[in-house]
Amino acid sequence: MNFEQACINLPIITLLIDPKDGKIIDANNKALEVYGYTKEELSKMNINDINMLSQKEIEKEMTNAKNENRAFFYFPHKTATGEIIEMEVESYPTTIDGKILLYSLIQPSKKMNYLDKLFAKYFISSTNSILIINNKMEIKNFNKSFSKMFNLNSNEIIGKKISNIFVSEEKKRINEFYNKLIKGQVSLLDTLIKNPGSPIKYYSVEGIPTIYKDIFYGAVLLFVNRTNQVALEQKKTKKYKEALKKAKQYQQQKQDLFSRMSHNMKTPLNAILAFSEFGKNEKDPHLIFDYFNQINQSSKFLLELVEDVLNLNKIESGKIKLKPTPMSKKDLLTNVLKTINIYAKEKDIEIITNFDKNMWDYHKFDIVRFEQIYINILHNAIKYSNNHSKVIWNKYYLKDKDGHPYFKNEIIDEGIGIPKYFIKHMFEPYTKVDDDLNKGSGLGLAIAKNLIVLLNGKIWCESKLKVGTKITFEIPANEIPKEVYLDFVNKEISIDKIRYKKILICEDNEINIKIVNKILSSYKVETEIAKNGKIGLQKAREDKYFAILMDLQMPILNGFEATRKIRQFDKSTPIIAISANSYKEDINKALQSGMNEHLKKPINQNELFKTLLKYV
Repeated sequence: MNFEQACINLPIITLLIDPKDGKIIDANNKALEVYGYTKEELSKMNINDINMLSQKEIEKEMTNAKNENRAFFYFPHKTATGEIIEMEVESYPTTIDGKILLYSLIQPSKKMNYLDKLFAKYFISSTNSILIINNKMEIKNFNKSFSKMFNLNSNEIIGKKISNIFVSEEKKRINEFYNKLIKGQVSLLDTLIKNPGSPIKYYSVEGIPTIYKDIFYGAVLLFVNRTNQVALEQKKTKKYKEALKKAKQYQQQKQDLFSRMSHNMKTPLNAILAFSEFGKNEKDPHLIFDYFNQINQSSKFLLELVEDVLNLNKIESGKIKLKPTPMSKKDLLTNVLKTINIYAKEKDIEIITNFDKNMWDYHKFDIVRFEQIYINILHNAIKYSNNHSKVIWNKYYLKDKDGHPYFKNEIIDEGIGIPKYFIKHMFEPYTKVDDDLNKGSGLGLAIAKNLIVLLNGKIWCESKLKVGTKITFEIPANEIPKEVYLDFVNKEISIDKIRYKKILICEDNEINIKIVNKILSSYKVETEIAKNGKIGLQKAREDKYFAILMDLQMPILNGFEATRKIRQFDKSTPIIAISANSYKEDINKALQSGMNEHLKKPINQNELFKTLLKYV
């Protein structure tokens, strides 16, 4: 019986090999099935084309078999598809036609070492989705987690190309992923994957290749579902883009503000320069008076613009401090109306007031801040109203559910109205409903709102295009008895009490010297000038003054040091700081150096006399 008759249908791989050169002489059907070659192909091959071990590794395995008392060897064999199968090989010498050959019985190994067991356990029980592919990128196996995640069974994907589960639009990136695996590189891929019966999801895939003797045999792929994470990242990206968009809008608004400010500042500055030049050579007193009046109006406008920017900055940085004093609500409203009627007359606008008759007159508030709120909102209504129209100011004195009194104000105009989309932005700084440079800086309502919030109030707006706008704001009342108000008023001492008093002005700026000197001398107050701290210190030693006005930034000796030295020999003379800086830290620094008060430049006449009268 020849080899073919004896072995052709054996259920175990059987090879007939020439021991001299390793040439495969014959093979049975099982060998053809497992290795994937035809009989003709195998007959042209050498056993070393199948066995993956080198001669040295073969000799080592033969020694291991002898030491372990095994009758077979462990040899890794490669199939036609490139798959590596660890085989148990038993070889016996046999003589056929007088020629000594090796009769080899081969079957897949049943052994599993520690690492094999560990991987098998991990593969089966892991919560990670794992897929195994061969060198043709065909799916060979997958675990339960993969099956559960993708809702697939073995019949659907075993033997199929891995590309079937990827979205076709990702083809280029998937090819790059394959190429890295083939080169033996661990490869990462973030891609979209098709899930039967469910939406396409986003996965991270890590591919770990199997390389032996520089040949790629397949890979283990780990899948991580990142759909939720990607959605979160996209949400963050969206928020970031929205924040960036808002930042750009804010930047654009600031640039628009600077454009408006540039225009608004240049106009009065040009007027001041022009009318100053006209006045130099003018003889007609009426024209000179008119020039001075124009200069005065332009200066006030310019000062208001600068004050708007500074006020907003102070409010937003939390550096504004309220100074409540007893006040008459009636007097306050009268003053506001006097101021606002100046603007209204320019456009022939009638201001109609409807004030609650039950309103208690005496309150304790920061008068300056209240005036700012009313004037800013009323001025805004006038700016956007048509000529010859009306602005209505309704004022109610109400109580909340707990019995606390508050003021409710309604400012109603017959202006152009505000688009719906803009209403939510109208109290934001640097914003305007139009780009008209002649309608101010766009800061008035922002300042008013911030002050109202600072006073624990609230403000809102209703508007209709081409009909008009109603701004409503509420501010808690702070009632005081009439007697408290009258007592405060009676303590106001007549300005006559400081006439002919002598005041030392420590100031190095000529314009500021002229302004302060003019204010004081017009009320017959005597003044002396010191243009630096050293001269001021010397004069304070040599003479007695009713008060000292001290600039903080002077040459040679600044106001802080000069005050400290004066306080060494004079503890009682009032020293009043005059400075462009009015932040809390600047005021505290002045007081700590020994000064009694702090006044902000440009000097306000009423504030100056009010402060001086404290020390009569």
